[in-house]
Amino acid sequence: MPYLLTIAIGPVQDFIASARRSRDLWFGSWLLSELSKAAAHEIVLKFGKESLIFPFVADPNELVPCTEFNVVNKILSKIDADDEATIKNLCSNIDNAVKERLKTLAKEAFDKITPTNNLQFHRTVAEKQLNDLVELYWAVVPLNGDYAKARDDAESLLSARKATRNFEAVSWQTNDQIKHAPKSSLDGQRESVIDESVYEDVKEKRKTKDWLYHTFDVREGERLCGVGLFKRHGNPRGDDSFFSTSHVAALPLLESIDDAKHKKAFVEYIEKLRSKGLKKENGLNFVPLYPKTSWHKAFDRYDGHLLFKERLGDYIEDKNDLKEVREALNHLLKKELKVSEPFPYYALIHADGDFMGKAIDAKAKGGWIEHQKLSEKLSAFAQAVRDIVQVDHKGSLVYSGGDDVLAFVPLHKVIECARTLAVKFKTELSKFKFTGEDKKEYQPTLSVGVAIAHHLDPLSDTLELARQAEKKAKGVKSKSKFKDALAITISKRSGVDFTVKGHWNEIDKRLQWFTYLHLDEAMPDGAAYELRELAHSFKEMPDDVRDNATRVEAMRILKRKRAKDEKIKKDILDELRNYIVSENTMLEDLANEIILARTFAKAMKQAGITEEGLKKKIEEQKEAAK
Repeated sequence: MPYLLTIAIGPVQDFIASARRSRDLWFGSWLLSELSKAAAHEIVLKFGKESLIFPFVADPNELVPCTEFNVVNKILSKIDADDEATIKNLCSNIDNAVKERLKTLAKEAFDKITPTNNLQFHRTVAEKQLNDLVELYWAVVPLNGDYAKARDDAESLLSARKATRNFEAVSWQTNDQIKHAPKSSLDGQRESVIDESVYEDVKEKRKTKDWLYHTFDVREGERLCGVGLFKRHGNPRGDDSFFSTSHVAALPLLESIDDAKHKKAFVEYIEKLRSKGLKKENGLNFVPLYPKTSWHKAFDRYDGHLLFKERLGDYIEDKNDLKEVREALNHLLKKELKVSEPFPYYALIHADGDFMGKAIDAKAKGGWIEHQKLSEKLSAFAQAVRDIVQVDHKGSLVYSGGDDVLAFVPLHKVIECARTLAVKFKTELSKFKFTGEDKKEYQPTLSVGVAIAHHLDPLSDTLELARQAEKKAKGVKSKSKFKDALAITISKRSGVDFTVKGHWNEIDKRLQWFTYLHLDEAMPDGAAYELRELAHSFKEMPDDVRDNATRVEAMRILKRKRAKDEKIKKDILDELRNYIVSENTMLEDLANEIILARTFAKAMKQAGITEEGLKKKIEEQKEAAK
């Protein structure tokens, strides 16, 4: 008899959201995928790959440990079983497989922690905290022909089961050694498993900060529970596996490196760092082997945080040594690379599919095979994302599963990367159009949120900005378009956060053109700020009076502005007038887009991208659009 089985593994937020470093964020996402793969693999072993509806698996070997195939925390499958007892036995095996995968990964991670004595690291407590974290829920219903109804019933049952929480006693709090231990610095939920005597030894100079970092991979002010330490020490690829936010911010500058010209200067700088005690685990040879497109011969595989003077103090304690190293860095940047510092901002992309629930519902009416076909296309998109982000745009992918993407991308590549993802998604899902309740035809598209933040800002804040930007992208509306949008929130250390948003092929093209104007020095810096101030000044006026007055005044401002010691060119003014008089463009939004484009221009300039190069790319895109 056929059954429909749905499984959820969590909690998602504990796995992913609580992260202080970019690597913590990546590992939490990777771990959740590994556990989900273990669950899906158990189903395939018993009932074959054809039984999986979501995710779609072309090759069962994709589900073995440490493959690049990502599985989301929801699994849906069609099981042909004799009775419900068979299903219950399967789910028990799935639960065991998930726990065994977690146990194996935890052992690999915790075996790396080698303190002076066992009292400094409460490993048993750490293991209990980790085991208590994972939640696996499942629901099963008979599949009696009506797949859509069976799926709805299964989802309802799963939601009810998840709401019926199990409240059990916390197993590790009976341990006297941690009863009064501080909570984890990451989320404040569980007690630290690094004994406080460790920090006392560092404070009293019996141990060094470097020993603390080398032994536990924490800094003096950090306290980590078993879950946090697991994220920090898990290393499935055998290298450090993920870019730091500082490295992503430094990538535009690294793009400008001439390997032959700058090799000698970089070797001298690295030798200076080594001579002052900087070790491999502190940033030397820190960048992952993949993708090779994101590191250079001159700088080898060193992490970009070594190019920020404010980061060097994290690793070099002696004030005289620190001063000497910073002078060496200053010489490298100013004399060799002709900059005062790398541009300190990076981008975090959070993308999510539009109308996916309705598209799945529409396909579910045609049976589970149709749903599986949609899953196949989602898997194809997810597999393509890795190369789009990491090879084509030199970023670092946190997660790609189904219609969900999270990635760190350098500023000079982020618009192009986001656009490519949106186009790829729309292409892969082009055959899954459906008719909405308003009798209009829809198809799944991709809305992208981007957060631009300083490389030293708390990662949790930047992640929240990216999520909110993605929600704002989904809220973009017009008469002819629905979702399929981009929203960018920029959070600079000087100034107030602001967001620009719009539909694809509109806002992205404007931002690209404004960036070109900045690179060409054809747009004076003060113009956009005056336009924004003008919009604020006229905000309280009646709509009809405000719109006419601001348009006239905006053009007057632009006509008297000078760029390159000459007035703004007529063709540029005409194009700006078109935007200003458009009913769909608010003056403040336009001003913000021009201001944001200056940020992209700074990153592109560091990457060695000229106005001629960007203009050529714009022309190529126009031709491709035709």
